[in-house]
Amino acid sequence: MNSRQAIYAVLELMGSIDLQKKAIAKLEMTLAQTSLFEVTDLLEQLRDTREHIAHLEQGLSRKKRALGGGEQADLRKLQQNTFLRLRMNALALKHRLRDWLHQRKFEIEKLERSHRHSVNGIYRW
Repeated sequence: MNSRQAIYAVLELMGSIDLQKKAIAKLEMTLAQTSLFEVTDLLEQLRDTREHIAHLEQGLSRKKRALGGGEQADLRKLQQNTFLRLRMNALALKHRLRDWLHQRKFEIEKLERSHRHSVNGIYRW
């Protein structure tokens, strides 16, 4: 990985962490307004999101340590660039949406398969 890719990877991780922190804030707001029955699911989502943030922050610190002095100066300069920051946030959001859709696809496939098996089991003689 060249220095430019390393810097962009760091910026993308920073954008992902920001998005995850916003997701935690949203989950906490939802948690405050939900009924007792939905609390356990929301708490589990909150715990998973916090674990994901911790994992991302560890990766971020590793990548920042791997950068050289000139690369760190370039990183600070690029962090102040509004256009690039918005672009990296959009990229992080795109990755997050893609991951979410990918997870949903497999959940739906499991439900469809389960439904087919139950329907086939009912109508078999």
